[in-house]
Amino acid sequence: MFSPSLSPSVSTTPGIVMGTVSYMSPEQARGQKVDLRADIFSLGVVLYEMLAGRRPFEGATVSDVIAALLTAEPPPLRQYRAEATAELEQVVGKCLAKAREARYQSVAELIVELKTLPPGGQRIGATTHRVEVARPRSASWRWLPIAATALLLVIGLVWFLSWRRPTAPQPDQTKLTSQEQLRPANAPPVNQEAYDYYLSGRFYANRQNKADNETAIMKLERAVALDPNFAAAHAELAQAYVWRFFLFTPGEKQWQEKAFVEVEKALSLDKDSAVAHLALGRLLWTPANHFPHEKAIKEYRRALTLDPSLGEAQNQLAVVYNHIGALDQALQELQKAVTANPTNNLAQFRIGETLLFQGKYEQALTVLRGSPREINPPLVGSTLAMALLHLGRRDEAAAIVEEFLKDYPGDTDVGLFTSIQALIAALDGRENKAEDKIRSAMERGKGFGHFHHTAYNIACAYSVMKKAEEAIHWLQAAADDGFPCHPLFENDPYLDHLRKDPRFIELMAKLKEQWERYRTIL
Repeated sequence: MFSPSLSPSVSTTPGIVMGTVSYMSPEQARGQKVDLRADIFSLGVVLYEMLAGRRPFEGATVSDVIAALLTAEPPPLRQYRAEATAELEQVVGKCLAKAREARYQSVAELIVELKTLPPGGQRIGATTHRVEVARPRSASWRWLPIAATALLLVIGLVWFLSWRRPTAPQPDQTKLTSQEQLRPANAPPVNQEAYDYYLSGRFYANRQNKADNETAIMKLERAVALDPNFAAAHAELAQAYVWRFFLFTPGEKQWQEKAFVEVEKALSLDKDSAVAHLALGRLLWTPANHFPHEKAIKEYRRALTLDPSLGEAQNQLAVVYNHIGALDQALQELQKAVTANPTNNLAQFRIGETLLFQGKYEQALTVLRGSPREINPPLVGSTLAMALLHLGRRDEAAAIVEEFLKDYPGDTDVGLFTSIQALIAALDGRENKAEDKIRSAMERGKGFGHFHHTAYNIACAYSVMKKAEEAIHWLQAAADDGFPCHPLFENDPYLDHLRKDPRFIELMAKLKEQWERYRTIL
């Protein structure tokens, strides 16, 4: 169908439906049979973009865009183009109607509507007055008559519809990953409304802040209620539950139980679902299960065997690799994830984190500066602050901590930021302040999934204060709690005061032995 090639093309199930997702109609995104009215929707997208300077449905990933066009309404044109009239908005809005029955039913009908628009002034029908078309971000547009522009588009559409013929699939056409291959071959098709909720829920699930997690759970619960046999939706819901207790409510054990039930349902419906094995790996890799790294690796690898392009499995595999010190292997997986999907913000962030663990602080800072904060405020903010600290930019690190605590009060301080404040106080020689912050970090971070990072920061603060016994205690706690990252412990300058201590030497020998054993399974 009519779809300007401004973004990657995808296919969707059932069957293979080609197009550019930003310009697809809702029915095309669902894989339904399409007709001329899908082209009218695509024309509406182009008209909206020319007038507003942005597309009506936007998102960071292909799935995000699909979720938006299925569930969201475009912002009013007048929000971006003050002189847009109500009549103009009505024309564009009718082109963009979700239900094809509510759109123009033919090009001729659209042309008739365009001709009836009021003439004169700043109306779209004016032939004597020029209106500046909003400049899209990627183009240098100048003054154009909107009436002429619309007419050219309609003529082009008529020509396109009159002369195009079906073509064979091109080599670059790709099938969706197993996250979108939603049923085994012999299963009935997915309920369309459930699919819409599933896509929307996935969008919010990939943003690890509390408000979006709650929205993801609500939408994914609706998806499985509408279609109880929807294996992928059960698996995504399981992951949303895992993030709920891992990141936000560790004391509410019911979320772990709920996650277990959803994983079991997903696997019972489709034992070869890649996203179900991904969800199982996430469920395993938690404080309650003492972070069984090898079992989680096995599940993520199983997911990638079933679907080699499943970027979130590559991302989560890299997370485990980072924690056990397999930093080069983590970077390899993350690069694969980003190559497959350049908008995978969590994988981009993890590249910065890995570079930090490797001691490449300038490179880490560059990557971390480009990581959207809302994807996971505590991790993004604390990792960024640590990169600045290692570069000697203490005041900037302190300011970043304060900024995140202010901007994300409901998400951020699960001990991570307070432990960094303790380290900054220790570097400033304010030991009493450091001790106060350590006690606060211990209380705030207790039970949360990332507490091992808080424990590591506390160890660094004690090392800077030359309190070796306390520092080694907290390093051991971090290692026992899922973070035995030998290369980081070995090279972090904040631990230099411990290098000659026999207890530290003994701990490092044990971690190295464990690290070398892990390397044999990679």
